[in-house]
Amino acid sequence: MKKRDTESLVPNCFYHIFARTNNHERLFTCDENYRFFLRRYGHFILPIAETYTYALLENHVHFLIKIREEHALRILCETMNRERASLKDASQKEVLPIPLMPSTICSYQFQRLFTSYAKAFNKQQNRYGNLIQRPFKRKLISDESHLFHLMYYHHNNPRKHGYTTDFRTYKWSSYQAILKGGPTHIERAKVLELFGGLQNFIAYHEQYVDKRDWEF
Repeated sequence: MKKRDTESLVPNCFYHIFARTNNHERLFTCDENYRFFLRRYGHFILPIAETYTYALLENHVHFLIKIREEHALRILCETMNRERASLKDASQKEVLPIPLMPSTICSYQFQRLFTSYAKAFNKQQNRYGNLIQRPFKRKLISDESHLFHLMYYHHNNPRKHGYTTDFRTYKWSSYQAILKGGPTHIERAKVLELFGGLQNFIAYHEQYVDKRDWEF
């Protein structure tokens, strides 16, 4: 296991989040699986991070996120710690959950997302055992060039893996949400501001970008 896979997710920083299934099993088998995953994602991740791009593939997922400010994480920790304490087992009155802190809550929320989805998927598929590899992978994005290439990589990933011949029509990435401008949890305005507008965003994605290995 690489050290970076267990490092804390730092407030106000960009990260590439990546998770895949064990033994290349399918993570999604129908459209409702994808929709359910995105609903669970909104529930667990939106409180701790902004989402810039994503791609959901048959056996793995990618996200480009920016962790929220420490003040927001601290308030969330206080709320969740109170809730966890109130729900503790009455037979173990002296045993409280380890308090969540800004340094731990982001990894905790991602693990809750993957566990929640896996439990529902296993029940639907009459399946048993771990579905998603642990720990999920994360990589700090420290320069703007990497940030731009990663957004391109996420949107072109379905084409790379042969799920489509035209990444622009793929249903389960953030490209369409950014392009169409409807209701979305994606930070559309911030993404387009980074590119200098919608036309620049489109042009960047339609050019050939040197295929660096941004995957883990």
